[in-house]
Amino acid sequence: MAARLPVFFGGIFLGVGATVLGGWLFTGVLAIVSGLLLLEMISVFTRAEPAPGAFVPASALIYVCAGVSAFYLLRSAGRFWPLCAILVAVTADTAAYLVGRRWGKTPLAPKVSPAKTWEGALAGVVCSAVAVALAATGKSMPAFPAALLGAGLAVLAVLGDLFESFLKRRAGVKDFGSSLPGHGGLFDRVDSLLAVSIGLFIFTRGQAAGAW
Repeated sequence: MAARLPVFFGGIFLGVGATVLGGWLFTGVLAIVSGLLLLEMISVFTRAEPAPGAFVPASALIYVCAGVSAFYLLRSAGRFWPLCAILVAVTADTAAYLVGRRWGKTPLAPKVSPAKTWEGALAGVVCSAVAVALAATGKSMPAFPAALLGAGLAVLAVLGDLFESFLKRRAGVKDFGSSLPGHGGLFDRVDSLLAVSIGLFIFTRGQAAGAW
């Protein structure tokens, strides 16, 4: 736990800071993150025994590219939406970890990620709903739709986490790297953020088109 906290808060500080400031800093940080994610995938999938086949690394690459692109495009619409994505990813992950560790008893997907529980996932959904409802007050969004948005994005966060766990199992590794002490690799840390960013990008484009 002691090793996790500095990395955890440092990552949040860097992500939020770059998103708020925008400009070359935001673009530069995102470019570095993209490059590191690509290097992690190359390192893992080229050393995997047995080789997972073309589908697994290809789906991982598509997922990462889609998630990073969505996060970048969210920033073009202002600070709120990418910060909302970070808020949901952090809230869902943290609540799921703390509640699942203390009260979790029902496995969520034991064949993919044995440590995850339904209790933890539900806590992540509820806490994310509350967090987005509170954050949306400054965006003039009604609390109930905002809460539904937060809950839906939290579900995507869980699915993104499970997808990354599936990739690790197919590659035969515990983590995608060891660059972040206590967390594994960078992909292990941003897996849920990528999924949330994709979902939020679809939501904002639908909202702009008047679909909802």
